[in-house]
Amino acid sequence: MALATQKTLDLNRELKASGLANLVVGLSSGIVCFHTLSDSMLAHKMGGRTRLMGVISAVVCLAALGLGPTLLSYFPKAVLGGLLLYLGISMLVEWLVEARSRLSRLDYGIVVLILGITASVGFLCGILVGWIAVVLLYVTTRSRPVARFTFIVLVSLGSFITLMVLSHLMRTP
Repeated sequence: MALATQKTLDLNRELKASGLANLVVGLSSGIVCFHTLSDSMLAHKMGGRTRLMGVISAVVCLAALGLGPTLLSYFPKAVLGGLLLYLGISMLVEWLVEARSRLSRLDYGIVVLILGITASVGFLCGILVGWIAVVLLYVTTRSRPVARFTFIVLVSLGSFITLMVLSHLMRTP
């Protein structure tokens, strides 16, 4: 979110607010709340720079809770689909086109690798491969040669086994 808004975020404040909200929701047997990048980016791109966006979002959620599916039937499906398409394309442009000049070749390669694995295999495998690639990149740039080689071999074997298990589980009906 900090990259999208070009502002520094107070993560301590954000996490305290989220924790407090989860405590209140937990006491009332509600659903766990968390930050979502897509919703925050949509609000920012639509010009929502104040806390009023959060209040409006809460009112819409309460209306959906009270009215149920009848509220959603008033929204044209094409508008909701177009909104999702806009968010997806804007994130692709941001991370594939605009990030190319900001990231190093290795970092950009990891972004492309994650996208390719996610598109071809699935979301969880994309996250797993991306995490492994980032850990490998960090260790290879920060460690001694002997430790680096040992770590790379161990992580590569573990990654290969994990990917095989995941691909087998995804194929099983």
